[in-house]
Amino acid sequence: MDAPSFSPFPKVKGENIPPSDEEKEQILWQARNLVLHSNNVSMQVTWARDALIWVEICQEAQAREWKKDGERGERPATPRAEHELRVDAVNILDYLAQQDHPEASFMKGKWLEFGKFGYRENKREAYTLYKKAADHGFGRAEYRMGMLYENSNDIANALKHYTLGVQLGDSASNYRLGMIHLMGQHGYQKDFLQGLEMIQHAADTADEDAPQGAYVYGMLIARELPDISVPEHVLPCDLAVARQYIEKAAYLSFAKAQLKMGQAYELSQLGCDFNPAYSLHYYGLAARQGQPEASLGVSRWFLFGYEDLFPKNEQLAFKYANDAATAGLATGEFAMGYYHEIGIHVPKDVAKARKWYELAAEHGNNDAKDRIDSLSQSRTLTKADHETTTLTRIKSQHGSQRGKRPDRFARPNAVLPTLSEGENGPPARLQKQNPNAGMGGAGGGGGVAGFLQGQYPMPGAYPGTPGREYGVQPGVGHRVRGWV
Repeated sequence: MDAPSFSPFPKVKGENIPPSDEEKEQILWQARNLVLHSNNVSMQVTWARDALIWVEICQEAQAREWKKDGERGERPATPRAEHELRVDAVNILDYLAQQDHPEASFMKGKWLEFGKFGYRENKREAYTLYKKAADHGFGRAEYRMGMLYENSNDIANALKHYTLGVQLGDSASNYRLGMIHLMGQHGYQKDFLQGLEMIQHAADTADEDAPQGAYVYGMLIARELPDISVPEHVLPCDLAVARQYIEKAAYLSFAKAQLKMGQAYELSQLGCDFNPAYSLHYYGLAARQGQPEASLGVSRWFLFGYEDLFPKNEQLAFKYANDAATAGLATGEFAMGYYHEIGIHVPKDVAKARKWYELAAEHGNNDAKDRIDSLSQSRTLTKADHETTTLTRIKSQHGSQRGKRPDRFARPNAVLPTLSEGENGPPARLQKQNPNAGMGGAGGGGGVAGFLQGQYPMPGAYPGTPGREYGVQPGVGHRVRGWV
């Protein structure tokens, strides 16, 4: 029998919906004994990789909480399950790396490159392990060597390793070299067709170590990256396909994609129906990874609750707004001012409200300036204002969007701002594939209600960064090449 859930987030099920953190821990823990007593090295590597991805998300979330509390006292103890999963996963990969297993060598190289899991940062030793993995045909190691060279401003060697990674079919290498072609970087002429073909390959072969290709390709198809204007004849706008790619990246734990899916289900974007439970689920996953806009999304949902899906929870609304504000999100700072002005979870405190509003105004939030003017004229909002006028406005805004596309999607062929280098894409048409093949703020307006309506800018493109064989998602990932 399943244990009860102690999470305030609703349990959701659906095709390609990623598991919650609680569910992922349960999956990893239930598979642990099978993995430890198995002779299936591929399964052990997959499990260890996924366990450490989950552990790292937990560790970083805990570190943010400790830092937010002023780093008072000792760091809280690591939960037993998290500790044991980490120890077992590190031991598996360390042992296999000593046996020259290519993917294990690669992952140990990442620990050394970034100083993770008890290893001191040592980029020279990381490079040695990457080279060993690459010599056994592991393409992702070529990508990381390329990144080390690019970060050292040795572009010629960086491009050489990215190209070798592309030849081995590596997703991350395709993504990085594709962005170089798409953006016209490092002396390359801008080439939409070449760049998009590589990014599409990155999207179709994305895995949890390199999910960004699926996200960026989906955002390009949806015309959601305003700094990159792709000609319609090269890459047609198709919201259904865009959603599938972004959904795939979200499943692969890519926080920006999880944020976008939270917005999509809140604001009926990407062809999604209005679904508060799905929206809150995705926002919660992204907030866990430190996305301040997602924390604000969680805060908005818990501020009012939604019918019988999840109850109102002012304590969590305050906590997640504080997370967004602490991360420097101006709309989060506005929310904290609003919560103090109204008295959400804390006693009404106009002085604290003014401080938060002033901070938000300094960071460019115009609504905060309006609230400061109102406070100066002794016109403060009350709990009754919040529970009548504002609540009615927000629920009307949400209800009006059930199953409806936002107006900005009515013109999918609109010309977007182009990059300063100009545009010289070839007159070819890129064919989109099914992304699931092989898968097994300051923004806003609307015064006080602005931060509650999910209106904030999406992050743009970013430089390249950097399976499931035991039950999380069959078919995702790549096979180990050249190792017996």
